[in-house]
Amino acid sequence: MSFQASQSKAAVYQIDLVGEIGHVSSAFSDTVSVGDSATFSLTYDTNTPDVHPAGHVGIFTSGILGLSASFGGQESAVRRNALLRTSSVDNWLVELSSLLYLGDASLGAHNGIMGIRLFSSDANAVSASSLPTVLNLSSFDIDSSFFFGRPLNPGLSGTFSSLTVTAVPLPMSGLLLLTAVGGLLMCRRKAAVSGKQTKRLETA
Repeated sequence: MSFQASQSKAAVYQIDLVGEIGHVSSAFSDTVSVGDSATFSLTYDTNTPDVHPAGHVGIFTSGILGLSASFGGQESAVRRNALLRTSSVDNWLVELSSLLYLGDASLGAHNGIMGIRLFSSDANAVSASSLPTVLNLSSFDIDSSFFFGRPLNPGLSGTFSSLTVTAVPLPMSGLLLLTAVGGLLMCRRKAAVSGKQTKRLETA
């Protein structure tokens, strides 16, 4: 079963991942430690078009609405936009941000690439043509890890213990707007009905 995103209307989803840091280089030892938790959150619009639709790898650059990461309880600031890629051939889902910023600048902050590796032996774990609305960590049996720094020489790395994908509800402001519009239409309808009734009385 392929997890295809609905194209009928915009749908915002959020992927949350939790893992544990298993390796820390000396450059990061003043910031995080082995055993510390790592959390990632990515919010995206499933109607985001694939900018490379002809290939077996989907590339989605415009629909990422939010990205956050935390290592050892320290938030990492995203300095550049993220890129979300999927593949139906190698069956992987990878999120890469161009640049993250970890730690206090006054203490010598660390800059580097953040990578999320999710590889599966299941041919239908990820679709290359659309962003997912359903994912299971158990499907990624080959690799489910992360790194921060450089792919071949990461400053820290670890593995994930949980992954959840949830639909983001319509913002309250949107609900209030819909309520206001609905109320306005109702008032207009009542006014129209009242006007017709008045006109009928005058005619009688």
